[in-house]
Amino acid sequence: MTTSVAANPAPQETRSQEERYYTAESYLLPSDEEERLRMEILSLILAREQASVWLNHIAKTVPSTVSLIGADIEDKLFPKPLSNQIFVIQSSLDLPKDWSSRFNLVHQRLMGLAFSSDAWKKCIEEQFRVLKPGGWVQIEEYDILWSLHKDHDIPPYSLASIEGLRTLCGLKNVDPEMYPKIEGLLETAGFVDVRLEKLGIPLVVDGQCTDAHHGSIEAWRGMKGAIVRLGGLGMGKTHEKFDQWLDLLGEEWRSTGQSLPYLIWTGRKPLLYNVDKVDPHIVLHLSSAGEPNEVVFQRHPLPDHPAPGYARIKILTGTPLPTRSMDIH
Repeated sequence: MTTSVAANPAPQETRSQEERYYTAESYLLPSDEEERLRMEILSLILAREQASVWLNHIAKTVPSTVSLIGADIEDKLFPKPLSNQIFVIQSSLDLPKDWSSRFNLVHQRLMGLAFSSDAWKKCIEEQFRVLKPGGWVQIEEYDILWSLHKDHDIPPYSLASIEGLRTLCGLKNVDPEMYPKIEGLLETAGFVDVRLEKLGIPLVVDGQCTDAHHGSIEAWRGMKGAIVRLGGLGMGKTHEKFDQWLDLLGEEWRSTGQSLPYLIWTGRKPLLYNVDKVDPHIVLHLSSAGEPNEVVFQRHPLPDHPAPGYARIKILTGTPLPTRSMDIH
């Protein structure tokens, strides 16, 4: 994925759907060079500056000593790695055991058309496992089904696309109502400070179609084969009819000034203290020890424990703590 992408690239002749490469039966979008270029354009839009994919953008904004690891189930969409990047073939549903409590940040984007409900649950549990205590998760998705934007007026071709895609998701074992459940999954996995931010990515600016417009149309084109094989789902029973419908959808976006809903979830793994066992009958006092990321546990004197006890313990990650008290029962 190069960092030099022309704005509003000229339409290119695309291959037939039979030649597009798909990673898995459940994933509705292809994994080939055309999809790599489309994702590159969308990543540029979402970064809001001249950057390539998200990991390449981050690599340019953090010190070179920060290690960045990108994972996918195959390498067809991998860019050329930078000096502090590693790309690995790895399922996000079964991350390596030695990645436990290793990362400060886990970022996932645009996987909404790939995961079943069970896969989403497993993926979020894996994200929690590999984060250091105090680390953050960030998940980004287009709300292409408008599942969290149902109070908006949706024009007819857009509405038809949503209904057709809902049907396709059901046939592919992809939950079309997954996004409203993600906050709950994050909290169930153990994340705290869970937040959801809703954005709108303009498809038209000053009457001109944006890169997001072109990228979204090409995403629909990538699903054409699956849609046509299922009878068109109200969007065109042949490749030619589907292309005509797609032109009408694009024109509707242009004439109505549509924006594409975009969702960003964040959550934090709670700080854990390196204590093997805590007597549930002993009340502990927690305060800072002066050094960053170090705390003192003080056992209060109790009738059967007349002498207070102390332990200096390093927090695995996080910011220096102010003095405070916490009772543990």
